[in-house]
Amino acid sequence: MAGRASQFVAVQLAGARVPPAGRGGAAGVKANKPLVLAALVLILLVGFGSGAAQLNADAIWTDELYSLANIGAFEPPYSLAQIIDSLAQYSPQHTPLYYFISAGWASVAGWSQVSLRVISLFAGSLFIAGLYRLCADLFGPGAGLTGACLAATSVFLLVAFHEIRMYTLMLMLTALHATCYWRLAYGRARGGGTALGFVLTAAALLYTHMFSAIMLAALGLYHLLFGLRPNRGWRIVAGWLAAGLLFLPYVPVVYAGFLEETSKPSTVSAAFAAPELLATLATLLGNGSVWICLLLCLLLLWRLWHLRCRAALRWLAFAGLMLGLLLVFNQQFRLIGLYRSRYLLILWLPFLALFAYAISAFAANKPLPHFGGGVWGRGLGYHLRKNSRSLFVVACLLLWSALGGRFQRSDDFSGYVGGMVYASRYPNLQHAVTGLRSQAQEEDFMLGFTGAEYFNSDRKHGVSPADYYTRAQLGIDGVFISERLNGERLQSALEEKLASHPFPLLVYEPYNPPENLDETRAALEVDYRACKVLVDSDWLFAQRYIDRALDCDHARRETGYESGIRLVDRFVQRDVANDRLRIVTGWEAPSEDLLTVYNVSLQIIDADGRNVAQQDRHIDAELLKWHDAELSTASLAAGEYRVVVIVYERDSMKKAAGIDVASGQTADTLPIYAFRIEG
Repeated sequence: MAGRASQFVAVQLAGARVPPAGRGGAAGVKANKPLVLAALVLILLVGFGSGAAQLNADAIWTDELYSLANIGAFEPPYSLAQIIDSLAQYSPQHTPLYYFISAGWASVAGWSQVSLRVISLFAGSLFIAGLYRLCADLFGPGAGLTGACLAATSVFLLVAFHEIRMYTLMLMLTALHATCYWRLAYGRARGGGTALGFVLTAAALLYTHMFSAIMLAALGLYHLLFGLRPNRGWRIVAGWLAAGLLFLPYVPVVYAGFLEETSKPSTVSAAFAAPELLATLATLLGNGSVWICLLLCLLLLWRLWHLRCRAALRWLAFAGLMLGLLLVFNQQFRLIGLYRSRYLLILWLPFLALFAYAISAFAANKPLPHFGGGVWGRGLGYHLRKNSRSLFVVACLLLWSALGGRFQRSDDFSGYVGGMVYASRYPNLQHAVTGLRSQAQEEDFMLGFTGAEYFNSDRKHGVSPADYYTRAQLGIDGVFISERLNGERLQSALEEKLASHPFPLLVYEPYNPPENLDETRAALEVDYRACKVLVDSDWLFAQRYIDRALDCDHARRETGYESGIRLVDRFVQRDVANDRLRIVTGWEAPSEDLLTVYNVSLQIIDADGRNVAQQDRHIDAELLKWHDAELSTASLAAGEYRVVVIVYERDSMKKAAGIDVASGQTADTLPIYAFRIEG
C-alpha cells in the first residue's frame, strides 16, 4: 500500500484536471480517494517528521522565553486573567489565544520544551492538511497535493513547526477561514456549520496574532470588490462583523501595544523598505531562491493567460490585495524587519496555493515529445509521454526541496530566523532536565557552560533562557560561564557567578565538552570538594560539589519563620588563626513584599546572653539566596559563645518566631553554632 501510495503521490500531483473556468471547486475531477488520502498522509508525515526532528534539537530562544513567561512557567501556572494581565504588561502587541491554549496544554502535558513545542507542530501539520483541502476545493486534488508538498518542504515555514510561538496556529486558522469563505461565497455550503466556522475562525485569527487582521482585511476588500452576490454577500459581511464584536473587548490592549511597538526607534530603523520586503519575501517563498519564486510567478501568469481559470484569477486577486495591504502597512508603520521576517508567513497560504495551481496546471497541459524510433525509442517515448505530467511535478518538487535544503544550511538562513540563531550556541539543557529531574535538590546551584553569554541575561519578567531549565523545570538556581574563558578571566567569572553558593552542581555535555572544562574543575576544587556524580552518560555529566567547610554528607539544617521566610541552610566556619567566623546562610522569601519588611541579624552571644558582635542586613537581593558574612572574634575574652540568627521587622523591631525543622526548637533567637575561646 505504501509503495503504491508513493507512486500515486507523483501521479495525483499533476493528474487531476483543472476545474473549468467559472468553477471554483474540483467538480468533475475523478480521483481514487483512498490513494489520494494515502498520498496526503505521506506528505503530512514528511512535514510532521521534519518538525518533530527539531523539537529537542536546540534550546529555547528569546521569543519562546516570552511565551513561557506569559503563561506562568516560572510561577504557579497562570489563570486566563493572569495571562491577559501578563500580556498587557510585557507583550501588549500580542493577543492571547495561543497563550490560553499553551497554558492549558502545559497543565496536562508538562512544561518541557518538547511538550510545549508540540502545539506548533500539530498546528503546522493541520495547516498542510488545510492547504490541501483549500487547493483541492479550488483547483482539484492534484493542486491540493502539490500545495501540501510545497508547504511540507518550505524550510522557513518548518522553523515555525518547533517554536513555542503562535505562527503555525495563525496559518492553520487562515487556511480554515479561507476555506469557509470560499465555500460560503462560491460553493454549495448548506446548514449553519460552515457559517459558524467562518465566524469563529475569524475571531480566533484576531485573538492569535495582530497580522491576521491584514489577511481578513484583504479578504474583506476582495469580497466587497468581487464577491458580493445576492443572498450571500451581505451574510458574509455580517459574519465578519460578528467576529469583530467578539474581538472588541481586547482592542484597547492590542492597540496600545501596537502604538508602543511602532514607536520604538529600534523597530522603525530596522524595518524593510518596500523593495527589501519584496526581495525577502521572494527569497523565503522561493525556498531560498528569488529566481524560483519569480519563475513560479511567471508560470502562474502564463497558465492564467491560456486557461483563464476563474478560481485561480479570484485567488490571485485576493493574494495581490493581501500583499498590497502588507506593503502599505509596513511602509506606514515600519514594523517588519529582518528579525521579524516571521510576520511574512501570513502570505504563505495565498502564494503556496497559487504556486500549486501553476505547477499542476502547467503539467496537465505539457506532454513530452516523441523519442526516436525503434523498439527502445518507442518504449521510452511512450512511457515518458504517458507520465510526462508526473515527471514535471516531481522535477519541480525535487528542485524546490533541494533548494530549501541548501538554503537551510547557508549562513544567510540564520539572518531570517531572528534571535533563534543564538540558541545554536546555547547548551541543550533539556537533557540535563531529564537526567536530573529526580535527583536535583533545592540547594543545588547548576554550573554549566555556554557559547553565548546571552543565555544568562534576564529579559522581560526578569528571567533568562537558562532560568527556564533551572528554575522552571528543576526548581533550582544556576548560571553558565563562557566556554572560551581561561586564566584570570575564568577565575574572575567563577567568583562572580558562584558568589557564596556552597553547593555547585557541575553540568556539561560529554559529547561536546567545553574547551575550559579541566581548568574550570581545577579552579572549582580550590574552594569546593568534589562529591557525588549524579549522572554519567553519553549525553550528560553532572557532579555535585560542596564548600570545603562542609563534608559531602552534609545534612541541611532548615529554619522556618512565621512570616513565611525560610532559612534554607546555614553553616559556620571558624578561622582560629585569623580570629574570625565565616557565617553562610541561605534565604528564601515567598513574596518580594517581605524583602522590605524584615531584616536579619547575625550575632555572637556570650555565656551571660550579652551581644558581643553583630552584623545586620536587609533581606534583599544580596541575601537571597546565599549570604556570606564574617564576624571578628579578635576582641573576645576567654569563654563560651554562641552564634545566633534573628529575623525581625524593620520598623517595629519585633522578632519573628522561627522553628528549627530538624530539632523542632522554636524561638525568636535561634543558635546555629557554639565555640569556646581559650584563656
